[in-house]
Amino acid sequence: MCVHILSTKNLSLSLHLPEDGFYQGTRFDRSGVFDSLLFDGRQLAGRWFERYDPLAHDAVCGPAEEFTVLPGPEKGLLLKIGVGLLKDDGQPYDRFRLYEIADPGRWSVESSAESVRFRHHLEGEYDYLKEIALTGESSFDIRHTLEAFRSIETEVYNHNFFTMGKELVGESRRIDLPFAPVGPGGMKYYVKISDGPLEVRISGDVPVVRTLLWANQRVACPEPYNKVKAYPGKPFTWNVKYEINK
Repeated sequence: MCVHILSTKNLSLSLHLPEDGFYQGTRFDRSGVFDSLLFDGRQLAGRWFERYDPLAHDAVCGPAEEFTVLPGPEKGLLLKIGVGLLKDDGQPYDRFRLYEIADPGRWSVESSAESVRFRHHLEGEYDYLKEIALTGESSFDIRHTLEAFRSIETEVYNHNFFTMGKELVGESRRIDLPFAPVGPGGMKYYVKISDGPLEVRISGDVPVVRTLLWANQRVACPEPYNKVKAYPGKPFTWNVKYEINK
């Protein structure tokens, strides 16, 4: 499997390429799938699942993004940004199921020592660009641009599978939000995950419409949702920043 590593003295990001076979599910955006995130030698985000299956809907690590499914360009198709066009099985959409891909689109990747740029082109639908870029010794950005060939209005969230260097979630794990996680749209995009002195600060330049929390024995994941609205000739851009401190 192809893994591209971005690193500083403190931080190491290991990223899978979209078509290397590590993640073959149809739930999460296949660009920028993390294999691990090391900070000062600690596994801040790694394989939190007990059994790895590339076809599992959640076989992803660290910051992992999912777009809300949309109707495709014709009957029998569903649009999943970062995955492609899925074949509708006639049942209500279920993100936890594996769907047959009717059109996977075309992927291209550009990399340097400081960043990796993933581009997904889906004919007649969109050009989607995601860049993961180092911004300091202990920080990185996830930058997005969606150029739509027809009007696209959807939502996206980041699952934030952070293990925080520990085998299990304990009483020291904290999730801090600036406001209540439910309420009217327009909340500030900010969340902090901490465990003892180690913390991850996450902020975005778009409003959060809601935040969910999912947890098991390995991870406690805040999931901030934001809206994405892209129209022909009017791309939509947004940026999420990660800063790690101890």
